Amino acid sequence: MKTRQPRGSAFTILELLVAVALFAVAAGGLLSLFPVAHLTDQESEEETRASLIAAGIFDAMDPGCGSLRIASGVAGGIPRWETLPAGNPNRMTVAYDSACEPLRILTPSEAEAPLADIRIRSVVTVITLPGDTVQGLMKAEVRVASPPSAPHGRRRERCFVRIFSVPWNVP
Repeated sequence: MKTRQPRGSAFTILELLVAVALFAVAAGGLLSLFPVAHLTDQESEEETRASLIAAGIFDAMDPGCGSLRIASGVAGGIPRWETLPAGNPNRMTVAYDSACEPLRILTPSEAEAPLADIRIRSVVTVITLPGDTVQGLMKAEVRVASPPSAPHGRRRERCFVRIFSVPWNVP
């Protein structure tokens, strides 16, 4: 003997369509968050890279000896250093890779143009200026810009500044 299901215990087509529509709206809302999360992840990675590069540059500077050392590349795991006088205004632009290692010095025209080298992740400009009002101080700026494939004006730039004490006898 067959037992009949009471009427009304099954889902109707209309109920199924409403459930599918609600699921589609919820899934679409969740899927729209993925591009935002990806962009946030990229920005966070760039911010971390910029902070690490700036910290490395500031740690290597030693104005107490009358000159500044700035890494301009790495050969065989050993950094190549450029020396700049501490008391004079200076500007140097260096290309950095994704591991926060310097690749090479960039000329001013290279630094302004979009860079096609896929190893370059950041364009770093180091600017040193003597103290404006107080003798014996020096201001150092590290500007980390990315993406390097964009023209200079379209790159996002992060600026880090540190004030150093320099010996009085340094010009």
